[in-house]
Amino acid sequence: MQKATSKSDYFFNELKNGYDDNINKKGRNSHITALKLEERAAEIRSYLTNYNESLDYKEKIKQLIEDIEDWKLEFLYDNNSKKKFYAKDKKNDSIICQSLFDAIKYLDQEESFSSDRNALLSVMRMHGFGRSNREARKASAVLRFLHPRKWGVIDWRNAAIIDLYQKYDFDEEKIITEIMNGKNLREKTYTFLGVYAAIGYNMVYREMRDQFKIGRCYAADIDLAIYGLSRSKF
Repeated sequence: MQKATSKSDYFFNELKNGYDDNINKKGRNSHITALKLEERAAEIRSYLTNYNESLDYKEKIKQLIEDIEDWKLEFLYDNNSKKKFYAKDKKNDSIICQSLFDAIKYLDQEESFSSDRNALLSVMRMHGFGRSNREARKASAVLRFLHPRKWGVIDWRNAAIIDLYQKYDFDEEKIITEIMNGKNLREKTYTFLGVYAAIGYNMVYREMRDQFKIGRCYAADIDLAIYGLSRSKF
C-alpha cells in the first residue's frame, strides 16, 4: 500500500488527526474504556493460556465479552436502543471459554490468512457473534481486545474510508465530492462484513500500522485513527 511520499505524508497527517481526535477529544471516553478492557483481556489471555474450567474465570470471561459488546454498541453505533447482549446467553455457557482459548491459540501464530480466519471463526462459534449469519464485525471486536497489535474493529465507517481512499488514490477533492453526494457511505452499504471482508480490511490496518507508526504501532490504533478520520468526514 506504499504511495508516493506526498500522498503518504498527507494520509499520515489525516490518520494522526483522527487518532488524536479520538484519544483527546470526541472519542476520549471510548479510548479510556478501551484501554481498561485491554487490561482485562490481557488477564483473560493469561488465564486461558493454561485453560481450565474455572467457574470464577468463566464468569469473568462472560463479563468481559459483554462489556466489549457494550463498548462496541455504545461508542461505535451511538445508539443504545440497539443493545442486545449475547455473552451471558445460556447457549454460550458450554463454548465461551473454549472459543476464546482457540482464538488466542490462532492469534499467537504468525500473521496469515489462515490464522486470521481460524481466530475469527473461533469467536464466531459463540451465539450472537456470527454463528448463524457469518457476519464478522462483533467477532473482530473481541479479537481487537484479545490482541490489539494484530486486530482492530471492522465496521462500516472504517470500511467506507478505506474503500474511498483506495478508489480515488488519495485524491481529496474526489473523496470529498463523493462524501458530499452521500454515495457508498451509509451503514446499509456495508450491512454484511463477513470473514473475508474482515480479514481484508484488517490486513490494511496492519499495513498502515507498519508504515505510519501511529500510537503504539497497533492495528487497533489504526482502527481508532481511521474511525476518527471518518467522523471528521461524514
